[in-house]
Amino acid sequence: IYTLVAAFTMVEVWNQFNNTSNLISREAKAIISIWNYTDYLNDKGLDQKMQKSLVSYLSQSMSVEHALASKGIRSPQSSKELLAILKVIDQIKFDDQRDAAIFPLLANAYEELAAIRSDRLEAGVTRLPSMIKIFFVTLSLMLMISYILVGYVHLPLYIIHTVFGASIISLTYKIIIDLDNPFDGVWNLDYIAFTQAKEHITNNGHTR
Repeated sequence: IYTLVAAFTMVEVWNQFNNTSNLISREAKAIISIWNYTDYLNDKGLDQKMQKSLVSYLSQSMSVEHALASKGIRSPQSSKELLAILKVIDQIKFDDQRDAAIFPLLANAYEELAAIRSDRLEAGVTRLPSMIKIFFVTLSLMLMISYILVGYVHLPLYIIHTVFGASIISLTYKIIIDLDNPFDGVWNLDYIAFTQAKEHITNNGHTR
């Protein structure tokens, strides 16, 4: 029973960990798409505003929102950084034939960013239900007690058996608890996708 529960719980937290990581990558891709579409508008002033807004959005996500998620606090869906990007899009002037063709793509990229952001924020604060944690801890304690109560004629073998069992149970518990919070602990989600997107936007300005 313990093996089944431990395996199920570990797979569940691992899938949640990977799902959150995937959402971060997709969010970074949506941000880069917005930046690339902005290039077609041939508006230097708009470029500068969009660059500032996107960099601010990424910085906020990697700092403040990361800290809140590690504490299980959900950040506001409509952050000022996200609304700043929308405000820049609203300032687009249709003074070129390409503007009308690019604007729908830019608007769709923004909608995709907002949707992925919502999923990422929700996934970031999703934890194992309390009852599952209590059930798992209870089984761990019962199994550990059973290891201790097993009688052995050979004392060294009893000690080795007990230490071995306690180590496995303790490691399993630590892995599950650590993966349950992907923003804190030993196994943390990295923001390489966000960092690379920020470097791309900062170092690769649009040419005119």
